[in-house]
Amino acid sequence: MKGTQTAADLAIASGAGIVAVKNSNHFGACSFYTIELADHGMIGISMTHSDSLVVPTNGIRAFLGNNPISIAVPCADEDPICLDMATSKITFNEVLKRREEGIEAPSQTGVDGDGNETTNPDEIKHLLPVGGYKGYGLGVMIEILCAILTEMDFGPHLTKMYDDDIGETRNLGHFFIAIDIDRFTSLARFETRVQSLVDELRAEPRKGDQSIRVPGDPEKEERALRIEEGIPLRNIDVQKFDTLAERHSLSVPKSV
Repeated sequence: MKGTQTAADLAIASGAGIVAVKNSNHFGACSFYTIELADHGMIGISMTHSDSLVVPTNGIRAFLGNNPISIAVPCADEDPICLDMATSKITFNEVLKRREEGIEAPSQTGVDGDGNETTNPDEIKHLLPVGGYKGYGLGVMIEILCAILTEMDFGPHLTKMYDDDIGETRNLGHFFIAIDIDRFTSLARFETRVQSLVDELRAEPRKGDQSIRVPGDPEKEERALRIEEGIPLRNIDVQKFDTLAERHSLSVPKSV
């Protein structure tokens, strides 16, 4: 967040601010930072790299991370419009969840140890890039901005998030851009035109009863639902909390 705030300060002074962070660890969701910037009338961009999870096009083993990127912009009559995406088709955390639940992964999302595509979550060792070579290319450029520019380790030279000591600094780099919209057009006009764009997109002819969404719509719907009904937990996660509570002699409500 310090990097985000610094980028915003630079943008206020100069029109745009670019900040790189080094010697870091997992920073959570990219959108946390871009929405903060959009809430303050700016265009926000954030990205990070990670340990090797994604197979390069025509490769058989992971080299790049799933290298997420987010872009958020303010909008007139609703929360910011926000893209937050990994450069892999799914996250490895999703693979682990599917292993626990015994559910197959979607097609063209992962490969086994020999580089063969598989939907069996127990066999998936590496992830495939979203959009084929285009996602791979985007992942390479994010790696350069976050790892090479900051002089951090890259790809296979990083410690593993899931396998290595969680207490060890992972030497990740992050990259933030803040753009002051008022340097290009009035903020009010920008927000109004963004609203027109997304409203017209959502109103486009659609197939059957499927709705047309813009980036961030599913997350907005889920947020509203969770505010109303609470955060859902899988039974397997509740059982893990119960086990931890017993191990550490914590008094918490038991699962039912």
